[in-house]
Amino acid sequence: MDRAERPPAPRVTGAPSFQFLRVLFALIMRDMSTKYARGTGGYLWAVASPVLAIAVMSVVFSLMFRTPSLGSSFILFYTSGYVPFHMYLEVHNGVMGAIRQNRSLMQYPAVTPMDAILARAILAFLTHVIIGTIILTGALSLTQTPVNIDLVPLTEAMLSAAFLGLAMGSVNCVLVAFFPTWERIWRVITTPLFIVSGILYTYEEAPRMFQELLWFNPLVHVTALMRTGIYGAYRGAFIEMPYVWGISCLLALVGLYLVRRHRSTIINPRY
Repeated sequence: MDRAERPPAPRVTGAPSFQFLRVLFALIMRDMSTKYARGTGGYLWAVASPVLAIAVMSVVFSLMFRTPSLGSSFILFYTSGYVPFHMYLEVHNGVMGAIRQNRSLMQYPAVTPMDAILARAILAFLTHVIIGTIILTGALSLTQTPVNIDLVPLTEAMLSAAFLGLAMGSVNCVLVAFFPTWERIWRVITTPLFIVSGILYTYEEAPRMFQELLWFNPLVHVTALMRTGIYGAYRGAFIEMPYVWGISCLLALVGLYLVRRHRSTIINPRY
């Protein structure tokens, strides 16, 4: 048979490669065992920490005021604000430290900085979805306030808080790789974030001049959205979630670009 008449050789197709998923799962399991699985205390403290924070706020402010800004339960009001804020904070902190705490594993070609960032973000998100559900369910069971639960805004609030944490954390993890002291500086800078994120009050209660500044904080929109999913009478007319998602997407693009651009420096820092 002439060469021109020979049938083309069949293409050899192997099974699809799941290396990325395997690496991601291995990193998630490693981070889980490091952070939570060292005895039952890790998991218990993950739930107890926000519960204690909400309990302290509820006791203190119940002594100062007769009723909360919404409803009649201080516990439910502060839970509705603290849960999405806690989601943002935990995802951000996990992502910010992802590269530093997994740098030794990145000496292997199969593990990249992006893998470490995504593994930390996924673990923090899943963990705090469970924690938030437990806390919110407990707060609802302890209150007599009539509520109208709407899962759509609740879900969007948690997702947007997590994505904002991933976006801001990815930028900061690069800055920390170049300037290790940036993590301490950032924590000092963002100390007032708890106060200016609408956890202790509603946006509408703030003075007019203060509202104009608060509006630019994406977490204020996320907190208010969470409360619209719990308090049926609360509308939060100022909420602009496209603004929140736009800021998050911009930060994510910048952060992930920097991670890709400076991969070698991140893995092998000069300090």
